[in-house]
Amino acid sequence: GDVMNLIGLPLGSDRFNWRSPLELNPKNPQTIYFGGSKMYRSQNYGNTMNTISDDLSNGSQGIGLTFGTVFTIHNAPADTNYIYVGTDDANVWRSDDYGASWELITDGLPYRYCMSIETQPDDAQTVYVTFSGFRWAENIAHIYKSTDAGETWTAISGDMPDIPVNDIQVFTTNDTTGLIVATDVGVYY
Repeated sequence: GDVMNLIGLPLGSDRFNWRSPLELNPKNPQTIYFGGSKMYRSQNYGNTMNTISDDLSNGSQGIGLTFGTVFTIHNAPADTNYIYVGTDDANVWRSDDYGASWELITDGLPYRYCMSIETQPDDAQTVYVTFSGFRWAENIAHIYKSTDAGETWTAISGDMPDIPVNDIQVFTTNDTTGLIVATDVGVYY
């Protein structure tokens, strides 16, 4: 049989990033998501993992730090049927049926390492995605927002510098939504 690692995945059966993502279901901590080139889900605190997607990357490219793997996972707290994932080769995917099916939602997004995905706390279809990428000297946005679950995207980097955005957090205070982003040169609000 296959040699199993600590979270029940067969070793050698998938590609994994140097920082493979792990995400808890925000409503049910028994459910854990883990990303390689495919998505995995445990419904028993990680004792066993089941594959819930095909390869979500463009395949192993073997160059630089692009492994053809999922790098970020977000399970929307407003509706945990919504799972968003981003890969190190610029793919962004959405499942709105608890991982039963996946739709590629990259139209309108740059071809860059997808670093972070978050949703509005009370709306699973309002989603924010961030990208790295600096070496190409292209003045592109690094933060995008969608209000229709990724069908369309709007750049929202505003007057931020052309610098990789590593993480994003969304918060609400009364009726105001705020974003905090961590970049290579500092944190912005």
